[in-house]
Amino acid sequence: MAPHKKNDHYLSIQRVMWVSIIVDAVLSALKIVVGAVGQSTALLADGFHSLSDLISSLIVMIGFHVAFKPADASHPYGHGRAESMAGWMVAVLLFALGAGTAVKAIRGLTSSNPLAQPRHIALWVVILSIVVKEALFRYKIRLGRKIQSQSLIADAWHHRSDAISSVVALIGIAGAIIGGTKWRFLDQAAAIAVALIIIQVALKVFRESSGELMDTMPAGETIEQLKNLASNVNEVAGIEKVVARKSGLDLLIDIHIEVDPKMTVEKSHCIAQTVRDKIMQTMPNVKNVLVHIEPYYPNDH
Repeated sequence: MAPHKKNDHYLSIQRVMWVSIIVDAVLSALKIVVGAVGQSTALLADGFHSLSDLISSLIVMIGFHVAFKPADASHPYGHGRAESMAGWMVAVLLFALGAGTAVKAIRGLTSSNPLAQPRHIALWVVILSIVVKEALFRYKIRLGRKIQSQSLIADAWHHRSDAISSVVALIGIAGAIIGGTKWRFLDQAAAIAVALIIIQVALKVFRESSGELMDTMPAGETIEQLKNLASNVNEVAGIEKVVARKSGLDLLIDIHIEVDPKMTVEKSHCIAQTVRDKIMQTMPNVKNVLVHIEPYYPNDH
């Protein structure tokens, strides 16, 4: 990826993350305070979910800051893995938050103490949360998909999960208010549902981020595109193997091309360079391509 393109991406990421951090700070404080004053365990749980959004956004910001550092002697492949590690840390945070929320709500349901009835102000705050968090999700997921950032996409889904959990909280709070004493348990039940949503998202993000850290191959469409680009270079007789791995926003490619075994080293080197240039010019997220030359023997196929 060209340096100016990466710089543009970094500035876009900084902008979207700062918007997210400011909104989450205000929203989480509002939900936690109103959840406590308005006697709603569901809104309180939703507020802690928003607080985790704030913390995860800060983690992702730090991850991107490290990931965009240039390669050095100790890190010849760059620092892109920091971006994947940030996504992994967000997943761990989400899981811990979801488990803690579930335990708190279950204790409330099983306690001998009478359950409090949520106040109407909790309804208005949770409706505001739904609208704001869905807007943040759409804003962040669009950029994450554009620059192919797993941690940014993960952070966007965190906002969507928060919007969904707010819908669940809304149902629980409304049911507890409308139903009266017999239905106050709905507020606690909604808090448990919110916790399960958080845990589900955490497992999804953990699996995807861990895949990048374990050098999982990218989607089949990417590999096919690489094969097609190399095959269309003159005098490339075949493609023996293509492997790829993701490092932050970048792809690192190893490709084995086959050429006439009687070809000179100089000429095969020129073909390898052409393959490398063509891939990097066509696919801006490819950081480096290592082209290995193999002799082509038709009978081996």
